Amino acid sequence: GEDATFTITGTVGATVTYDIGAGNVTTVLTSGTSVITVAGATANQTMNISLVDDGTCSDVLALTSTVVVNPLPIASVVNNGPICSGDDALFTITGTVGATVTYDIGAGNVTTVLAGGTSIITVAGATANQTMNISLVDDGTCSDVLALTSSVVVNPLPIASVVNNGPICSGDDALFTITGTVGATVTYNLGVGNVTTVLTGGTSIISVSGATSNQTMNITLVDDGTCSDVLALTSTVLVNPLPSIYAGVDAAICEGDNVTLTANNPSNANIVWNNGVIDNTPFSPIVTNTYTVTATDANGCSNTDDVTITVNPNPIVLFSGNVLSGCEPLEVVFANLTVGNSVNCSWDYGDGFTGTGCNTVSHIYASNGSYDVTLSVVDDNGCTSSLTYTDYITVHEQAIANFEADEFENDLLDSEVSFTNTSTSADSYSWDFGDGSPSNFDTNPDHIFPSDEPASYAVTLIAYTAFGCNDTITKVISIEDVLIFYVPNTFTPDNDELNQRFIPVFTSGYDPYDYHLTIFNRWGEVVFESYDSSFGWDGTYHGKIAQDGTYTWKIDFKETMTDKRHSKTGHVNVIR
Repeated sequence: GEDATFTITGTVGATVTYDIGAGNVTTVLTSGTSVITVAGATANQTMNISLVDDGTCSDVLALTSTVVVNPLPIASVVNNGPICSGDDALFTITGTVGATVTYDIGAGNVTTVLAGGTSIITVAGATANQTMNISLVDDGTCSDVLALTSSVVVNPLPIASVVNNGPICSGDDALFTITGTVGATVTYNLGVGNVTTVLTGGTSIISVSGATSNQTMNITLVDDGTCSDVLALTSTVLVNPLPSIYAGVDAAICEGDNVTLTANNPSNANIVWNNGVIDNTPFSPIVTNTYTVTATDANGCSNTDDVTITVNPNPIVLFSGNVLSGCEPLEVVFANLTVGNSVNCSWDYGDGFTGTGCNTVSHIYASNGSYDVTLSVVDDNGCTSSLTYTDYITVHEQAIANFEADEFENDLLDSEVSFTNTSTSADSYSWDFGDGSPSNFDTNPDHIFPSDEPASYAVTLIAYTAFGCNDTITKVISIEDVLIFYVPNTFTPDNDELNQRFIPVFTSGYDPYDYHLTIFNRWGEVVFESYDSSFGWDGTYHGKIAQDGTYTWKIDFKETMTDKRHSKTGHVNVIR
Protein backbone atom coordinates (compact mmCIF):
# COMPACT_ATOMS: atom_id res chain seq x y z
CA GLY A 1 0.00 0.00 0.00
CA GLU A 2 3.02 2.25 0.26
CA ASP A 3 4.60 3.94 -2.78
CA ALA A 4 7.48 2.02 -4.50
CA THR A 5 10.13 4.57 -5.57
CA PHE A 6 12.83 3.98 -8.20
CA THR A 7 15.57 6.67 -8.42
CA ILE A 8 17.38 6.63 -11.77
CA THR A 9 20.64 8.60 -11.98
CA GLY A 10 22.87 9.13 -15.03
CA THR A 11 23.86 11.47 -17.75
CA VAL A 12 22.26 14.79 -17.23
CA GLY A 13 19.54 15.27 -19.69
CA ALA A 14 19.72 11.70 -20.99
CA THR A 15 16.50 9.85 -21.74
CA VAL A 16 16.11 6.49 -20.06
CA THR A 17 13.78 3.83 -21.34
CA TYR A 18 12.31 1.52 -18.61
CA ASP A 19 9.52 -1.00 -18.06
CA ILE A 20 7.73 -1.67 -14.76
CA GLY A 21 5.49 -4.30 -16.19
CA ALA A 22 3.20 -2.03 -18.13
CA GLY A 23 5.37 -1.50 -21.20
CA ASN A 24 8.35 0.78 -22.01
CA VAL A 25 8.25 4.25 -20.60
CA THR A 26 10.87 7.01 -20.85
CA THR A 27 12.01 9.52 -18.36
CA VAL A 28 14.54 12.40 -18.70
CA LEU A 29 17.31 12.60 -16.19
CA THR A 30 16.88 16.23 -15.52
CA SER A 31 19.84 17.29 -13.41
CA GLY A 32 21.03 13.68 -13.86
CA THR A 33 18.23 12.19 -11.74
CA SER A 34 14.66 10.99 -12.20
CA VAL A 35 12.40 9.49 -9.46
CA ILE A 36 9.79 7.04 -10.68
CA THR A 37 6.93 6.27 -8.17
CA VAL A 38 4.53 3.34 -8.21
CA ALA A 39 1.84 4.63 -5.86
CA GLY A 40 0.25 2.25 -3.31
CA ALA A 41 2.15 -0.78 -4.37
CA THR A 42 0.66 -3.94 -3.07
CA ALA A 43 3.07 -6.32 -4.71
CA ASN A 44 6.81 -6.40 -5.55
CA GLN A 45 7.67 -3.90 -8.27
CA THR A 46 10.55 -4.61 -10.77
CA MET A 47 11.97 -1.99 -13.11
CA ASN A 48 13.89 -3.10 -16.20
CA ILE A 49 16.00 -0.28 -17.89
CA SER A 50 16.76 -1.13 -21.46
CA LEU A 51 18.15 2.09 -23.06
CA VAL A 52 19.76 5.36 -22.20
CA ASP A 53 20.08 8.07 -24.88
CA ASP A 54 21.61 11.52 -24.42
CA GLY A 55 20.64 12.63 -27.87
CA THR A 56 24.08 12.00 -29.20
CA CYS A 57 24.75 8.56 -28.19
CA SER A 58 22.68 5.77 -26.75
CA ASP A 59 23.41 2.65 -24.89
CA VAL A 60 21.41 -0.55 -24.58
CA LEU A 61 21.20 -1.53 -20.98
CA ALA A 62 19.97 -4.53 -18.99
CA LEU A 63 19.47 -2.95 -15.63
CA THR A 64 16.99 -4.48 -13.17
CA SER A 65 15.82 -3.04 -9.87
CA THR A 66 13.13 -4.66 -7.61
CA VAL A 67 11.24 -3.03 -4.75
CA VAL A 68 10.12 -5.74 -2.30
CA VAL A 69 6.56 -4.92 -1.05
CA ASN A 70 5.78 -6.57 2.30
CA PRO A 71 2.02 -7.33 2.90
CA LEU A 72 0.07 -5.41 5.63
CA PRO A 73 -0.90 -7.44 8.67
CA ILE A 74 -4.61 -8.27 8.75
CA ALA A 75 -7.19 -8.80 11.46
CA SER A 76 -10.93 -9.67 11.63
CA VAL A 77 -13.30 -10.37 14.49
CA VAL A 78 -16.43 -12.46 15.11
CA ASN A 79 -18.47 -13.04 18.30
CA ASN A 80 -20.73 -15.62 19.88
CA GLY A 81 -23.71 -13.31 20.15
CA PRO A 82 -26.47 -13.11 20.75
CA ILE A 83 -26.01 -14.57 24.18
CA CYS A 84 -28.07 -14.60 27.33
CA SER A 85 -27.43 -12.41 30.29
CA GLY A 86 -24.80 -13.99 32.49
CA ASP A 87 -23.20 -15.94 29.66
CA ASP A 88 -19.61 -15.15 28.54
CA ALA A 89 -19.35 -12.80 25.55
CA LEU A 90 -16.60 -14.19 23.26
CA PHE A 91 -14.74 -12.18 20.55
CA THR A 92 -12.57 -14.28 18.25
CA ILE A 93 -9.90 -12.19 16.46
CA THR A 94 -8.13 -13.83 13.55
CA GLY A 95 -5.37 -12.39 11.30
CA THR A 96 -1.68 -12.30 10.64
CA VAL A 97 0.10 -14.82 12.80
CA GLY A 98 1.98 -13.10 15.58
CA ALA A 99 0.49 -9.70 14.81
CA THR A 100 -0.47 -7.44 17.64
CA VAL A 101 -4.02 -6.20 17.61
CA THR A 102 -5.15 -3.13 19.51
CA TYR A 103 -8.81 -3.21 20.65
CA ASP A 104 -11.16 -1.49 23.07
CA ILE A 105 -14.20 -3.06 24.85
CA GLY A 106 -15.18 0.09 26.67
CA ALA A 107 -12.38 0.12 29.22
CA GLY A 108 -9.55 1.58 27.07
CA ASN A 109 -7.18 0.17 24.42
CA VAL A 110 -5.85 -3.27 25.06
CA THR A 111 -3.57 -5.36 22.82
CA THR A 112 -3.50 -9.01 22.10
CA VAL A 113 -1.08 -11.08 20.01
CA LEU A 114 -2.53 -13.36 17.36
CA ALA A 115 -0.54 -16.38 18.41
CA GLY A 116 -1.28 -18.94 15.81
CA GLY A 117 -3.29 -16.27 14.01
CA THR A 118 -6.09 -16.24 16.57
CA SER A 119 -6.94 -14.64 19.87
CA ILE A 120 -10.22 -15.16 21.85
CA ILE A 121 -11.21 -12.32 24.12
CA THR A 122 -13.77 -13.23 26.84
CA VAL A 123 -16.09 -10.93 28.75
CA ALA A 124 -17.21 -13.20 31.56
CA GLY A 125 -20.89 -13.16 32.73
CA ALA A 126 -21.97 -10.42 30.42
CA THR A 127 -25.20 -8.78 31.49
CA ALA A 128 -25.29 -6.05 28.85
CA ASN A 129 -24.37 -5.82 25.19
CA GLN A 130 -20.58 -5.91 24.59
CA THR A 131 -18.88 -4.01 21.69
CA MET A 132 -15.24 -4.48 20.57
CA ASN A 133 -13.55 -1.79 18.47
CA ILE A 134 -10.23 -2.89 16.77
CA SER A 135 -8.08 0.09 15.77
CA LEU A 136 -4.64 -1.33 14.79
CA VAL A 137 -2.81 -4.42 13.68
CA ASP A 138 1.01 -4.57 13.65
CA ASP A 139 3.17 -7.51 12.71
CA GLY A 140 6.41 -5.79 13.62
CA THR A 141 7.18 -5.01 9.97
CA CYS A 142 4.01 -3.38 8.87
CA SER A 143 0.98 -2.08 10.65
CA ASP A 144 -2.52 -1.19 9.58
CA VAL A 145 -5.00 1.14 11.11
CA LEU A 146 -8.37 -0.58 11.36
CA ALA A 147 -11.90 0.46 12.24
CA LEU A 148 -13.43 -2.91 13.02
CA THR A 149 -16.48 -3.12 15.31
CA SER A 150 -18.11 -6.29 16.69
CA SER A 151 -21.03 -6.29 19.10
CA VAL A 152 -22.35 -9.19 21.22
CA VAL A 153 -26.05 -8.79 21.86
CA VAL A 154 -26.77 -9.90 25.44
CA ASN A 155 -30.43 -10.90 25.77
CA PRO A 156 -31.98 -10.60 29.22
CA LEU A 157 -32.98 -13.88 30.98
CA PRO A 158 -36.71 -14.64 30.98
CA ILE A 159 -38.33 -14.26 34.35
CA ALA A 160 -41.20 -16.00 36.13
CA SER A 161 -42.97 -15.70 39.46
CA VAL A 162 -46.01 -17.47 40.90
CA VAL A 163 -48.81 -16.66 43.36
CA ASN A 164 -51.85 -18.75 44.33
CA ASN A 165 -55.40 -18.30 45.57
CA GLY A 166 -54.97 -20.26 48.78
CA PRO A 167 -56.17 -21.04 51.27
CA ILE A 168 -59.20 -22.60 49.60
CA CYS A 169 -61.87 -25.12 50.56
CA SER A 170 -61.85 -28.74 49.53
CA GLY A 171 -63.49 -29.11 46.18
CA ASP A 172 -62.60 -25.59 45.04
CA ASP A 173 -60.19 -25.04 42.19
CA ALA A 174 -56.58 -24.38 43.25
CA LEU A 175 -55.29 -21.54 41.05
CA PHE A 176 -51.60 -20.79 40.39
CA THR A 177 -50.98 -17.52 38.54
CA ILE A 178 -47.57 -17.51 36.84
CA THR A 179 -46.37 -14.14 35.53
CA GLY A 180 -43.18 -13.35 33.65
CA THR A 181 -41.68 -12.81 30.25
CA VAL A 182 -44.35 -12.58 27.59
CA GLY A 183 -44.43 -15.77 25.49
CA ALA A 184 -41.96 -17.61 27.70
CA THR A 185 -42.45 -21.32 28.40
CA VAL A 186 -42.46 -22.28 32.06
CA THR A 187 -41.79 -25.83 33.24
CA TYR A 188 -43.61 -26.73 36.44
CA ASN A 189 -44.53 -29.81 38.45
CA LEU A 190 -47.68 -30.41 40.51
CA GLY A 191 -46.68 -33.86 41.64
CA VAL A 192 -47.48 -35.75 38.45
CA GLY A 193 -44.39 -34.92 36.39
CA ASN A 194 -43.13 -31.89 34.55
CA VAL A 195 -45.61 -29.87 32.53
CA THR A 196 -45.06 -26.72 30.48
CA THR A 197 -47.19 -23.65 29.98
CA VAL A 198 -46.71 -20.57 27.79
CA LEU A 199 -47.01 -17.13 29.36
CA THR A 200 -49.27 -15.71 26.67
CA GLY A 201 -49.60 -12.04 27.48
CA GLY A 202 -47.10 -12.60 30.26
CA THR A 203 -49.50 -14.65 32.38
CA SER A 204 -50.67 -18.24 32.68
CA ILE A 205 -53.23 -19.48 35.22
CA ILE A 206 -52.94 -23.15 36.13
CA SER A 207 -56.04 -24.67 37.70
CA VAL A 208 -56.28 -27.85 39.75
CA SER A 209 -59.99 -28.56 39.57
CA GLY A 210 -61.80 -29.67 42.68
CA ALA A 211 -58.70 -29.86 44.87
CA THR A 212 -59.23 -31.99 47.97
CA SER A 213 -55.69 -31.78 49.41
CA ASN A 214 -52.88 -29.22 49.52
CA GLN A 215 -51.43 -28.46 46.08
CA THR A 216 -47.75 -27.51 45.61
CA MET A 217 -46.28 -26.13 42.36
CA ASN A 218 -42.53 -26.31 41.76
CA ILE A 219 -41.28 -24.14 38.87
CA THR A 220 -37.93 -25.36 37.55
CA LEU A 221 -37.35 -23.57 34.25
CA VAL A 222 -38.38 -20.56 32.22
CA ASP A 223 -37.48 -20.39 28.53
CA ASP A 224 -38.41 -17.64 26.07
CA GLY A 225 -36.96 -19.45 23.06
CA THR A 226 -33.80 -17.38 23.19
CA CYS A 227 -32.74 -17.71 26.78
CA SER A 228 -33.71 -19.92 29.66
CA ASP A 229 -33.27 -19.79 33.38
CA VAL A 230 -33.27 -22.57 35.91
CA LEU A 231 -35.61 -21.70 38.78
CA ALA A 232 -36.49 -23.17 42.15
CA LEU A 233 -39.83 -21.52 42.82
CA THR A 234 -42.35 -23.20 45.12
CA SER A 235 -45.96 -22.19 45.75
CA THR A 236 -48.43 -24.14 47.93
CA VAL A 237 -52.22 -23.80 48.04
CA LEU A 238 -53.56 -24.76 51.45
CA VAL A 239 -56.79 -26.75 51.02
CA ASN A 240 -59.06 -26.72 54.05
CA PRO A 241 -61.43 -29.70 54.47
CA LEU A 242 -65.19 -29.14 54.11
CA PRO A 243 -67.34 -29.42 57.19
CA SER A 244 -69.23 -32.71 57.46
CA ILE A 245 -72.98 -32.45 56.99
CA TYR A 246 -75.71 -35.06 56.39
CA ALA A 247 -79.25 -34.05 55.52
CA GLY A 248 -80.75 -37.49 56.11
CA VAL A 249 -82.37 -40.14 53.96
CA ASP A 250 -84.96 -39.34 51.33
CA ALA A 251 -88.49 -39.88 52.55
CA ALA A 252 -92.01 -40.05 51.23
CA ILE A 253 -95.01 -38.68 53.07
CA CYS A 254 -98.67 -38.24 52.32
CA GLU A 255 -100.26 -34.93 51.53
CA GLY A 256 -100.97 -33.04 54.74
CA ASP A 257 -98.46 -35.00 56.83
CA ASN A 258 -95.68 -33.28 58.81
CA VAL A 259 -91.97 -34.00 58.38
CA THR A 260 -89.00 -32.93 60.50
CA LEU A 261 -85.56 -32.43 58.94
CA THR A 262 -82.63 -32.75 61.35
CA ALA A 263 -79.12 -32.44 59.91
CA ASN A 264 -76.24 -34.50 61.27
CA ASN A 265 -73.60 -31.78 61.94
CA PRO A 266 -70.50 -33.36 63.54
CA SER A 267 -68.35 -30.34 62.63
CA ASN A 268 -70.64 -28.08 64.67
CA ALA A 269 -70.71 -25.73 61.71
CA ASN A 270 -73.27 -23.04 61.14
CA ILE A 271 -76.12 -24.66 59.17
CA VAL A 272 -78.91 -23.16 57.08
CA TRP A 273 -81.71 -24.99 55.23
CA ASN A 274 -83.26 -23.61 52.08
CA ASN A 275 -86.98 -23.21 51.38
CA GLY A 276 -87.55 -21.74 54.82
CA VAL A 277 -86.93 -25.01 56.67
CA ILE A 278 -85.79 -24.74 60.28
CA ASP A 279 -83.65 -27.58 61.52
CA ASN A 280 -85.45 -30.03 63.81
CA THR A 281 -88.77 -28.22 63.38
CA PRO A 282 -91.76 -30.02 61.86
CA PHE A 283 -93.41 -28.60 58.77
CA SER A 284 -95.92 -29.76 56.18
CA PRO A 285 -94.67 -29.60 52.59
CA ILE A 286 -97.25 -29.13 49.88
CA VAL A 287 -95.36 -30.57 46.93
CA THR A 288 -92.39 -32.84 46.38
CA ASN A 289 -89.19 -30.88 46.93
CA THR A 290 -85.47 -31.29 47.47
CA TYR A 291 -84.20 -29.54 50.58
CA THR A 292 -80.57 -28.45 50.85
CA VAL A 293 -78.72 -27.87 54.10
CA THR A 294 -75.56 -25.75 53.94
CA ALA A 295 -72.87 -26.00 56.62
CA THR A 296 -70.26 -23.20 56.87
CA ASP A 297 -67.23 -23.55 59.18
CA ALA A 298 -64.82 -21.02 60.69
CA ASN A 299 -62.62 -21.22 57.58
CA GLY A 300 -65.51 -20.06 55.44
CA CYS A 301 -65.75 -23.48 53.85
CA SER A 302 -69.23 -24.66 53.00
CA ASN A 303 -70.62 -28.10 52.33
CA THR A 304 -74.13 -29.10 51.33
CA ASP A 305 -76.29 -32.18 51.37
CA ASP A 306 -79.71 -32.76 49.92
CA VAL A 307 -82.72 -34.71 51.01
CA THR A 308 -85.78 -35.21 48.85
CA ILE A 309 -89.18 -35.30 50.48
CA THR A 310 -91.72 -36.82 48.13
CA VAL A 311 -95.24 -35.65 48.85
CA ASN A 312 -97.58 -38.32 47.60
CA PRO A 313 -101.08 -37.00 46.95
CA ASN A 314 -103.84 -38.56 48.96
CA PRO A 315 -106.07 -40.72 46.82
CA ILE A 316 -109.01 -38.89 45.30
CA VAL A 317 -111.75 -41.23 46.34
CA LEU A 318 -114.61 -41.73 43.93
CA PHE A 319 -117.18 -44.44 43.73
CA SER A 320 -120.56 -45.10 42.21
CA GLY A 321 -123.43 -47.47 42.66
CA ASN A 322 -125.14 -49.13 39.77
CA VAL A 323 -128.52 -48.31 41.34
CA LEU A 324 -129.14 -45.59 43.88
CA SER A 325 -132.73 -46.34 44.77
CA GLY A 326 -134.93 -49.36 44.58
CA CYS A 327 -137.02 -51.82 46.40
CA GLU A 328 -136.12 -54.00 49.30
CA PRO A 329 -134.15 -56.15 49.25
CA LEU A 330 -132.00 -53.89 47.07
CA GLU A 331 -128.72 -55.23 45.73
CA VAL A 332 -126.27 -52.45 44.86
CA VAL A 333 -122.97 -53.03 43.07
CA PHE A 334 -120.49 -50.35 44.10
CA ALA A 335 -117.57 -49.56 41.79
CA ASN A 336 -114.36 -48.03 43.14
CA LEU A 337 -113.47 -45.19 40.75
CA THR A 338 -110.52 -43.91 42.76
CA VAL A 339 -107.59 -42.86 40.54
CA GLY A 340 -104.35 -44.82 41.07
CA ASN A 341 -103.62 -48.09 42.78
CA SER A 342 -105.96 -48.79 45.64
CA VAL A 343 -104.48 -51.50 47.86
CA ASN A 344 -106.89 -51.45 50.76
CA CYS A 345 -110.53 -50.37 50.49
CA SER A 346 -113.06 -50.35 53.32
CA TRP A 347 -116.77 -49.82 52.72
CA ASP A 348 -119.35 -48.68 55.27
CA TYR A 349 -122.76 -49.31 53.72
CA GLY A 350 -124.59 -47.27 56.34
CA ASP A 351 -126.90 -50.07 57.46
CA GLY A 352 -124.60 -51.53 60.10
CA PHE A 353 -122.69 -53.63 57.61
CA THR A 354 -119.20 -53.09 56.21
CA GLY A 355 -117.13 -54.67 53.48
CA THR A 356 -113.76 -54.66 51.75
CA GLY A 357 -112.67 -54.72 48.15
CA CYS A 358 -111.00 -52.32 45.74
CA ASN A 359 -112.76 -53.27 42.54
CA THR A 360 -116.50 -53.82 42.69
CA VAL A 361 -118.38 -54.93 45.75
CA SER A 362 -121.99 -55.96 46.12
CA HIS A 363 -124.25 -55.34 49.07
CA ILE A 364 -127.90 -56.16 49.69
CA TYR A 365 -129.97 -53.67 51.66
CA ALA A 366 -132.58 -55.72 53.42
CA SER A 367 -134.73 -52.93 54.88
CA ASN A 368 -136.20 -49.76 53.54
CA GLY A 369 -134.61 -46.45 54.44
CA SER A 370 -131.93 -43.93 53.30
CA TYR A 371 -128.29 -44.87 53.82
CA ASP A 372 -124.98 -42.99 53.86
CA VAL A 373 -122.16 -44.81 52.05
CA THR A 374 -118.48 -44.28 52.90
CA LEU A 375 -115.42 -45.57 51.03
CA SER A 376 -112.01 -45.35 52.71
CA VAL A 377 -109.00 -46.04 50.45
CA VAL A 378 -105.34 -46.73 51.21
CA ASP A 379 -103.22 -46.42 48.06
CA ASP A 380 -99.91 -48.06 47.19
CA ASN A 381 -98.05 -45.19 48.86
CA GLY A 382 -99.85 -45.81 52.14
CA CYS A 383 -101.87 -42.61 51.81
CA THR A 384 -105.46 -42.65 53.02
CA SER A 385 -108.57 -40.75 52.08
CA SER A 386 -112.29 -41.33 52.36
CA LEU A 387 -115.50 -40.14 50.78
CA THR A 388 -119.02 -40.21 52.18
CA TYR A 389 -122.16 -39.75 50.11
CA THR A 390 -125.02 -38.77 52.41
CA ASP A 391 -128.35 -40.54 51.81
CA TYR A 392 -126.75 -42.11 48.78
CA ILE A 393 -128.92 -45.22 48.73
CA THR A 394 -132.70 -45.09 49.17
CA VAL A 395 -134.51 -48.39 49.71
CA HIS A 396 -138.29 -48.47 49.37
CA GLU A 397 -140.56 -50.95 51.10
CA GLN A 398 -141.36 -53.96 48.97
CA ALA A 399 -144.95 -55.00 48.37
CA ILE A 400 -145.66 -58.66 49.17
CA ALA A 401 -148.29 -60.09 46.87
CA ASN A 402 -150.46 -62.98 48.06
CA PHE A 403 -153.99 -64.18 47.78
CA GLU A 404 -156.25 -67.03 48.72
CA ALA A 405 -159.24 -68.59 46.90
CA ASP A 406 -162.29 -70.21 48.36
CA GLU A 407 -161.46 -73.19 46.16
CA PHE A 408 -158.34 -73.79 44.11
CA GLU A 409 -159.87 -76.92 42.54
CA ASN A 410 -163.37 -76.53 41.11
CA ASP A 411 -165.18 -78.40 38.42
CA LEU A 412 -167.04 -77.49 35.30
CA LEU A 413 -170.33 -77.58 37.16
CA ASP A 414 -169.21 -74.81 39.53
CA SER A 415 -166.46 -72.56 38.04
CA GLU A 416 -166.97 -69.41 40.12
CA VAL A 417 -164.10 -68.58 42.51
CA SER A 418 -163.90 -65.90 45.22
CA PHE A 419 -160.43 -64.41 45.86
CA THR A 420 -159.15 -62.91 49.09
CA ASN A 421 -156.22 -60.51 48.69
CA THR A 422 -153.70 -60.98 51.53
CA SER A 423 -150.94 -58.72 50.05
CA THR A 424 -149.07 -56.28 52.27
CA SER A 425 -147.45 -52.85 51.68
CA ALA A 426 -149.22 -52.36 48.37
CA ASP A 427 -151.17 -49.38 47.07
CA SER A 428 -153.07 -50.95 44.16
CA TYR A 429 -153.64 -54.30 42.50
CA SER A 430 -154.09 -55.94 39.14
CA TRP A 431 -155.55 -59.39 38.57
CA ASP A 432 -154.99 -61.57 35.50
CA PHE A 433 -157.18 -64.66 35.71
CA GLY A 434 -155.35 -66.42 32.89
CA ASP A 435 -158.50 -67.13 30.89
CA GLY A 436 -158.24 -64.18 28.47
CA SER A 437 -160.66 -62.07 30.41
CA PRO A 438 -159.80 -58.38 31.04
CA SER A 439 -157.61 -57.43 34.00
CA ASN A 440 -159.43 -56.80 37.23
CA PHE A 441 -158.35 -54.06 39.65
CA ASP A 442 -160.54 -54.97 42.62
CA THR A 443 -158.90 -55.81 45.84
CA ASN A 444 -160.93 -59.00 46.49
CA PRO A 445 -162.62 -60.01 43.23
CA ASP A 446 -164.93 -62.89 42.33
CA HIS A 447 -164.47 -64.54 38.95
CA ILE A 448 -166.30 -67.13 36.88
CA PHE A 449 -163.94 -69.26 34.82
CA PRO A 450 -164.99 -70.88 31.53
CA SER A 451 -167.00 -74.08 32.08
CA ASP A 452 -166.98 -75.53 28.59
CA GLU A 453 -163.92 -77.67 29.11
CA PRO A 454 -161.56 -78.48 31.94
CA ALA A 455 -158.49 -76.29 32.25
CA SER A 456 -155.95 -74.93 34.69
CA TYR A 457 -155.69 -71.17 34.93
CA ALA A 458 -152.62 -69.28 36.15
CA VAL A 459 -154.08 -66.49 38.20
CA THR A 460 -151.58 -63.66 38.62
CA LEU A 461 -151.87 -60.89 41.18
CA ILE A 462 -149.62 -57.86 40.85
CA ALA A 463 -149.34 -55.71 43.96
CA TYR A 464 -148.17 -52.15 43.13
CA THR A 465 -146.44 -49.43 45.19
CA ALA A 466 -145.85 -45.77 44.36
CA PHE A 467 -142.10 -46.47 43.96
CA GLY A 468 -142.53 -49.44 41.69
CA CYS A 469 -141.71 -51.97 44.40
CA ASN A 470 -144.22 -54.31 42.91
CA ASP A 471 -144.64 -57.96 43.62
CA THR A 472 -146.27 -60.67 41.61
CA ILE A 473 -147.66 -63.97 42.67
CA THR A 474 -149.25 -66.63 40.50
CA LYS A 475 -151.40 -69.47 41.70
CA VAL A 476 -153.22 -72.08 39.67
CA ILE A 477 -157.00 -72.49 39.73
CA SER A 478 -158.06 -75.83 38.30
CA ILE A 479 -161.47 -76.28 36.73
CA GLU A 480 -161.67 -80.01 36.68
CA ASP A 481 -163.62 -82.19 34.30
CA VAL A 482 -166.60 -84.17 35.76
CA LEU A 483 -166.68 -87.85 35.06
CA ILE A 484 -170.16 -88.45 33.53
CA PHE A 485 -171.01 -91.59 31.68
CA TYR A 486 -174.00 -93.89 31.17
CA VAL A 487 -173.99 -97.62 30.37
CA PRO A 488 -177.29 -99.02 29.02
CA ASN A 489 -178.40 -102.35 30.45
CA THR A 490 -180.26 -103.58 27.35
CA PHE A 491 -180.06 -103.19 23.59
CA THR A 492 -182.03 -104.79 20.75
CA PRO A 493 -179.91 -105.57 17.68
CA ASP A 494 -182.96 -106.49 15.52
CA ASN A 495 -182.16 -104.31 12.52
CA ASP A 496 -184.90 -101.79 13.17
CA GLU A 497 -182.40 -98.89 13.39
CA LEU A 498 -183.19 -98.33 17.02
CA ASN A 499 -180.95 -99.38 19.83
CA GLN A 500 -178.85 -101.49 17.47
CA ARG A 501 -175.56 -101.30 19.36
CA PHE A 502 -174.39 -101.48 22.89
CA ILE A 503 -172.32 -98.26 23.38
CA PRO A 504 -171.42 -96.85 26.80
CA VAL A 505 -172.17 -93.10 26.67
CA PHE A 506 -169.34 -90.92 28.10
CA THR A 507 -170.22 -87.23 28.39
CA SER A 508 -167.05 -85.90 30.05
CA GLY A 509 -164.21 -86.72 32.32
CA TYR A 510 -162.62 -89.58 30.43
CA ASP A 511 -159.68 -89.95 28.05
CA PRO A 512 -160.94 -91.34 24.73
CA TYR A 513 -157.39 -92.39 23.92
CA ASP A 514 -157.21 -94.59 26.98
CA TYR A 515 -160.41 -96.60 26.62
CA HIS A 516 -161.04 -100.37 26.46
CA LEU A 517 -164.44 -102.08 26.28
CA THR A 518 -164.69 -105.86 26.66
CA ILE A 519 -167.90 -108.06 26.38
CA PHE A 520 -167.95 -111.53 27.93
CA ASN A 521 -170.51 -114.34 27.51
CA ARG A 522 -171.61 -116.37 30.44
CA TRP A 523 -168.75 -118.76 29.90
CA GLY A 524 -166.22 -115.95 30.20
CA GLU A 525 -165.40 -115.84 26.55
CA VAL A 526 -164.64 -112.45 25.00
CA VAL A 527 -167.23 -111.90 22.39
CA PHE A 528 -166.36 -108.27 21.67
CA GLU A 529 -163.82 -105.62 22.52
CA SER A 530 -163.20 -102.08 21.35
CA TYR A 531 -160.65 -99.34 21.98
CA ASP A 532 -162.85 -96.71 20.37
CA SER A 533 -165.47 -95.20 22.65
CA SER A 534 -167.63 -94.41 19.62
CA PHE A 535 -167.67 -97.99 18.37
CA GLY A 536 -170.04 -100.37 20.24
CA TRP A 537 -171.13 -104.01 20.10
CA ASP A 538 -173.62 -104.94 17.41
CA GLY A 539 -174.68 -108.21 19.14
CA THR A 540 -172.65 -110.54 16.89
CA TYR A 541 -169.94 -112.97 17.68
CA HIS A 542 -167.54 -114.12 14.96
CA GLY A 543 -169.91 -112.62 12.41
CA LYS A 544 -172.96 -114.48 13.70
CA ILE A 545 -175.84 -113.26 15.77
CA ALA A 546 -175.16 -113.92 19.38
CA GLN A 547 -177.80 -115.62 21.54
CA ASP A 548 -180.14 -113.47 23.48
CA GLY A 549 -179.25 -113.32 27.09
CA THR A 550 -177.22 -111.46 29.64
CA TYR A 551 -173.62 -110.56 28.94
CA THR A 552 -170.98 -109.05 31.17
CA TRP A 553 -169.19 -105.87 30.10
CA LYS A 554 -165.97 -104.35 31.43
CA ILE A 555 -164.75 -100.83 30.70
CA ASP A 556 -161.16 -99.74 31.46
CA PHE A 557 -160.42 -96.01 31.02
CA LYS A 558 -158.45 -93.11 32.44
CA GLU A 559 -160.09 -89.98 33.70
CA THR A 560 -158.95 -86.60 32.45
CA MET A 561 -158.74 -84.90 35.83
CA THR A 562 -155.91 -87.07 37.06
CA ASP A 563 -153.94 -90.05 35.98
CA LYS A 564 -156.41 -92.24 37.83
CA ARG A 565 -157.60 -95.29 35.93
CA HIS A 566 -161.09 -96.73 36.31
CA SER A 567 -162.35 -100.26 35.71
CA LYS A 568 -166.11 -100.64 35.61
CA THR A 569 -168.20 -103.85 35.08
CA GLY A 570 -171.83 -104.56 34.59
CA HIS A 571 -174.41 -106.56 32.63
CA VAL A 572 -176.22 -105.92 29.44
CA ASN A 573 -179.19 -107.81 28.08
CA VAL A 574 -179.46 -108.72 24.40
CA ILE A 575 -183.10 -108.93 23.30
CA ARG A 576 -184.46 -109.39 19.82
